Amino acid sequence: MQDHGLFQAICRTNRLDGDDKEFGYVVDYKDLFKKVENAIAVYSSELDNSDDAGGSSEILLQERLKKSKERLDDAIEALALICEPVEPPKAELQHIHYFCGNVEIPTDLQTREPQRSSLYKATVGFIRAYANIADDLSDAGYSDIDISRIKEQLKHYVALRDTIRNAAGETLDLKPYEADMRHLIDTYIEASEPRKISPFDNIGLLDLIVKTGIAAAIAEKLGGLRGNKDAIAETIEDNVRKKIIKENLTDPAFYERMSKLLDEVIADRKAKAIAYEEYLRRIAEIVKKVGAGKAEDTPVKLDTPGKRAIYNKLKILLASGNSEPKWEPILGVTVEGFYVQRMKTKWGSCNSAARTIRLNSELAKKPIECLEYLIVHEMIHIIEPSHNAHFHALLDRFLPNWKQCRQAPNRLPVRHEDWRY
Repeated sequence: MQDHGLFQAICRTNRLDGDDKEFGYVVDYKDLFKKVENAIAVYSSELDNSDDAGGSSEILLQERLKKSKERLDDAIEALALICEPVEPPKAELQHIHYFCGNVEIPTDLQTREPQRSSLYKATVGFIRAYANIADDLSDAGYSDIDISRIKEQLKHYVALRDTIRNAAGETLDLKPYEADMRHLIDTYIEASEPRKISPFDNIGLLDLIVKTGIAAAIAEKLGGLRGNKDAIAETIEDNVRKKIIKENLTDPAFYERMSKLLDEVIADRKAKAIAYEEYLRRIAEIVKKVGAGKAEDTPVKLDTPGKRAIYNKLKILLASGNSEPKWEPILGVTVEGFYVQRMKTKWGSCNSAARTIRLNSELAKKPIECLEYLIVHEMIHIIEPSHNAHFHALLDRFLPNWKQCRQAPNRLPVRHEDWRY
């Protein structure tokens, strides 16, 4: 505290690192404030105060308690304004509706992300402002009633933040991280020695439902919503919806079916067409399927996500609305079997004699229209093995837009290879 260099270190320690940190301060345990003032005088004298340097760089010394009180009051007011649009009676369910949206609209969760971000940021600001003055609330001018009110507000907003995080599926799930990343998080992000609260404290809500059952998961993760069945239901539904949206591109056909199943369950719950116990059973089944990324009747040989994605697309393409074969009666041919494998130079091939079709597993990453074109293309080869005029005439007849579809797979090739048909 006696030299210019030390004061520079203090300035660096107290630099503003975010919008929610308006100032930094040093606690003067040794009554060395006068020496700090001398250091400031030396430090300030060396600064460039010209207009070219961006204006005055004068250091302002302000009373800590006064500024801390202003900051705490502003933080409370900011949170009140953020939550003001929430409809009465402003319970958990109404807050979930406002910050997470309508569970029946898939895009609502993402649309409401700015509101949730504002809530999280303002809550952190409140916590930090309170921590800076927690031991001096009376000295700052707060009455005993004010102090009790502030503590209740802090408890309320922290609980609200956790409720919204759970509902939006935005809690930190350490399971996907590698061991070294978990070590870094535990070492450098956790402020205190890790303390085991629960054997499932690092498991997400959906994973916990699969692991322990839905009743135990609700008790473990959503205990604060106990008795509020609608809030619990919407929290689970928002988590399922987010998982479906996140994983949709890996297997659009499967996750589209899961989305429809979720819509049906939500509609039945809201219409009170099913008992709550039946609702929990059905939503738990959907959670298990979404978590596994496949249906229970998926063939064992489909042991990769790519194979399962093509399989699910094939089920859509090869069957009409009543689950009867679609393209086979249209083309007048029967396919004895489909095979999915990694292929280096082709998207697909046909053995016309054996009536079998092989498809490149990378088609799982392409739109379903691409797969439909490949299927029709190869099925026509059972009729006409060559790429002659008859073959192209059949393509024109049964799939008029085949030329556009043919270009789609090659627009974003998986590897730099010359793909042939």
